[in-house]
Amino acid sequence: MDKCWRRILYLLSALLLLSFPIISAYGDVEGFFANDNIPYNIHLGFRSDPSTSITIAWKTSAPAGSFVQYGMDQYYGMTARGDKGSSLFHEVNLIDLEPNTTYHYRCGSEDGWSQDHTFKTAPLDDGNVSFIVVGDSRNEATDCNFDGWKVVSEAAASEDFDFSLFSGDFVYFGFIPLEWKLWFDSAAPELFLKAPFMVVLGNHEFRSPIYFTQFATPDFKNKGWYSFDYGNVHVAVLNTETSLLTSIEPLIFPADMGPSSEQYKWLEDDLSNVPDDMWKIVVLHRPPYSCGKAHGDNIDVQPITTLFDEYGVDLVFAGHDHGYQRSKPIVNGEITGGGGTIYMISGGAGAPLYPVDKKDERFSYAESCYHYTLVEVDGNVLTLKAKYPDGEVFDSLILTK
Repeated sequence: MDKCWRRILYLLSALLLLSFPIISAYGDVEGFFANDNIPYNIHLGFRSDPSTSITIAWKTSAPAGSFVQYGMDQYYGMTARGDKGSSLFHEVNLIDLEPNTTYHYRCGSEDGWSQDHTFKTAPLDDGNVSFIVVGDSRNEATDCNFDGWKVVSEAAASEDFDFSLFSGDFVYFGFIPLEWKLWFDSAAPELFLKAPFMVVLGNHEFRSPIYFTQFATPDFKNKGWYSFDYGNVHVAVLNTETSLLTSIEPLIFPADMGPSSEQYKWLEDDLSNVPDDMWKIVVLHRPPYSCGKAHGDNIDVQPITTLFDEYGVDLVFAGHDHGYQRSKPIVNGEITGGGGTIYMISGGAGAPLYPVDKKDERFSYAESCYHYTLVEVDGNVLTLKAKYPDGEVFDSLILTK
């Protein structure tokens, strides 16, 4: 126990002390940021129904207004304004949009505009939907090398997709703005510009306000959990990092995810209202089941899987164990040989890879590799493809309802 407490104190101290060499590594901080009003780090999300709304967020290096011009072509014709006035961080919500419709947009102000980009709203019916799952791009504690993230994000961005899900651990220290800046700069811009980028809180975010303020999700109260429908796909995002101490040492401070927890009750209400013919996807950071040798099963997360079994969740995506894993169908923690929830780990977006136990009989496939996962839904058929950054499919799965 004393050893664990010493580890916690060490990590808390490191969060502060290690920020100084990271900052100094870039030299003059003011020179790191251009002093102008041109939008950068532009990314899409949504805070309400993605079939009729979208949120556009960006930053500027000097205070500026927050405006988005949008329309059916590059003449735009409509303008929306953010409610923060002149600021460095900007967010504008577009509402009353038409479903399944492509819009042109640019963001900024008269002091500087972005280039023209496009987005498409979600369909109302059960038409084709595709999405990317990726996670764990973080750097090491002593540097800000995101070369792996650059390669994986460029490959993922080349796909045709409607939204993406990031399963947590973007950076090593979630409260250091320079790490986030380099994370954005290393990523392929198209991953953020053409479709909503929906996020999951990881342990390395350390519940940082930076995480909660810069990504637009339906999580208005910064709980770390939310859900949305996109066509005939229902996605529930969960929070395994229910306290800062949980992020540091979950074995001593386990996540609050049991039947009496607020999150458990919220998810039960959420899943109970999802029609049986919709695909049910859950995304969280720390996996309840894993054959990874670095972390393995997260026992504190397992209580909430009772709801996955009860309400027929099809796929659960996680990260944390850096690499790729696909389980056999599981119910009540045991493989079934028939129906059940399939547990995926897609945590190969650039962070140091961890070894896997390929002899774990609960898993159909496991590999320590950089990758991303593409999921394509066509009515009652779901096709999953795990791809290396060069585009080669190394694992696949087809499910039918």
